[in-house]
Amino acid sequence: MKKPNDAPDLRVLGLEDIRKEAERFRMLHCGEGLPVDIDLAVEKMGIQVVPLAHMRERCRKDACVSPYGDIIWVTYDPHTDSFFDLRTRFSMAHEVAHLILHRPFFEWMRGRYDDNPLDWVREIRLQSEQYYASQLEREADEFAGRLLVPVICLREQFNAVLAEVGSTAQDLRRYNDDDVRNRIALRIHKRFEVSVQCLETRLRLEGVYPPLPDSSGEKG
Repeated sequence: MKKPNDAPDLRVLGLEDIRKEAERFRMLHCGEGLPVDIDLAVEKMGIQVVPLAHMRERCRKDACVSPYGDIIWVTYDPHTDSFFDLRTRFSMAHEVAHLILHRPFFEWMRGRYDDNPLDWVREIRLQSEQYYASQLEREADEFAGRLLVPVICLREQFNAVLAEVGSTAQDLRRYNDDDVRNRIALRIHKRFEVSVQCLETRLRLEGVYPPLPDSSGEKG
């Protein structure tokens, strides 16, 4: 559908542009070491993380930035009385990505549905999908993945597993790629405090496994 005339034109970002922004953000806000301290980052930005009951079931979102960017609402299930898990860390990083990469969109949406958080979250999803398709979510996912799983650390952890089992990446090629990524991710995802699925995705997208022809542990 054609965007309204006042809707912001957000250029499609390439992988390298997104990854540079994620690396810059980590250096400025997250400190050093693993796991990446996303809590420290949002604290430095003056953002509160607030549980919002029923967000996932009513809005089909796990998290969302508030109209003025001072709150990240995270889905909350009152029946379990718990909202923080590995997925929450990724959701926080994903919403930070929107603030860094897509702020004009949220500023354009400001003033609509501000009084009801669930209405705001629902409209953010609908308007984003309607006018930008999957662009904003795809870019935020890449930012969050690179932020929480630094590629140099990922390669180091991958190589440590290979050394531990006395194998090489070439030896693993006899097996199914998805199975290898899953087994590696199961061993190292807790080091990064991300889900197994996230770690599998980073292994693939970063060219760690299967290795890209020009991939090297020296690239960052």
